[in-house]
Amino acid sequence: GCPHPLQLDSVLSSSLLSEVDPFTFSPLSTIYQIIYVWSGSQSNMMEKNRARDLAYQIRDSERRGAAKVEILQEGEEPEEMVKILGPRPVTLKEGSTQDDKEADEIHTRGAVLYQVSNATGEMKVTRVADGGTFRKEQLISDDCFILDTVGKLYVWKGKKANKEEREQSLATAEKFITLMKYSTKTQVQVMSEGNESPLFKQFFGNWV
Repeated sequence: GCPHPLQLDSVLSSSLLSEVDPFTFSPLSTIYQIIYVWSGSQSNMMEKNRARDLAYQIRDSERRGAAKVEILQEGEEPEEMVKILGPRPVTLKEGSTQDDKEADEIHTRGAVLYQVSNATGEMKVTRVADGGTFRKEQLISDDCFILDTVGKLYVWKGKKANKEEREQSLATAEKFITLMKYSTKTQVQVMSEGNESPLFKQFFGNWV
């Protein structure tokens, strides 16, 4: 299996845990303080290392080094984790490729990708795709994009995007927050092509 980063409390459940798959987990109540890396009893060393490395990347790029990474093994679940996920099942399901696919779909469900471009002479925002269908090739270097993940917005700036597109992409994200009646505290993360964060990449199924 592969490590799955999870943040949204509303979709989390202990039923997602499996013996062979590691997970990175950050409860919203402590989102800037701690990132849990949980490994099933049958996870191999490579999977555990990938999950650990992903957690450190998230800490450094998403949390600016402000979060603590805590490594957990099956059976060592802290109270905070149990409170949100619920008690760990007595018997965990065996992991499979299908389980990995389902976990990815849960993680990306509800997300929407928008393109910000002035190629026609005026600034336009176009809905490109809905959650679970994103591919790296949909991000065009000539334009900017906004990824709405329901609770957080990512602003991606292509290498060849012009100055107006770059400036308007952030302004559009701010207007989008108002339009969607999101909280004024909604996080907006800006990144340039080639400097994408691990959590952003997880929304694109073919991004290795």
